[in-house]
Amino acid sequence: MDRPSKDAFQTGWICALPIEAAAAHEMLDVKFGILDEQDSADSNTYMLGRIWQTQRCEYGTTSATVVANNMLRTFSNSLRIGLMVGIGGGIPSAAHDIRLGDVIFSYPDATCGGVIHYDRGKIIAGGEFQRTGSLNSPPRALLTAVNIMRAASLTDDPSYLGYIQSTIERNARTRKNFGRPPSQPDRLFLEYVPD
Repeated sequence: MDRPSKDAFQTGWICALPIEAAAAHEMLDVKFGILDEQDSADSNTYMLGRIWQTQRCEYGTTSATVVANNMLRTFSNSLRIGLMVGIGGGIPSAAHDIRLGDVIFSYPDATCGGVIHYDRGKIIAGGEFQRTGSLNSPPRALLTAVNIMRAASLTDDPSYLGYIQSTIERNARTRKNFGRPPSQPDRLFLEYVPD
């Protein structure tokens, strides 16, 4: 398949770690290689590809702000959505049973934009976390997409689980690097047995 023009790419993924970039790259149905023409002020390297019918450009490992600004320079005619994709640093709670390997989408509620950046809060007396700011909410189009997924999850079996599983099972390396770890050594969820 011929590589589409640079102006065909509408979604950009930013990954902060090499393992995140590798996992994102594995999710591409069609891989178009590395972009060879870009804005002269843009020092990023882009891996191009497609998932389903959507063209994507992807970049890994550096400051997300710098990457996003440079990505906007190079894909200024087409980029509609930028996503930060990667390993979250969230802490599980009684309300949310989050485990290693889970796929999580942030969603705003009340006073939180959906993601709490590590420097937008502090621990106060008694070990309680107090938010000192928040990031902007995601664009309305993404919130709508998440709402559609949430509604579908109440009635339908999610199809993305099979898609993720087939990507993980692609070969021995993808199984080793991207498969869900066994629950036995999951130290976050060691059973508490009261005395």
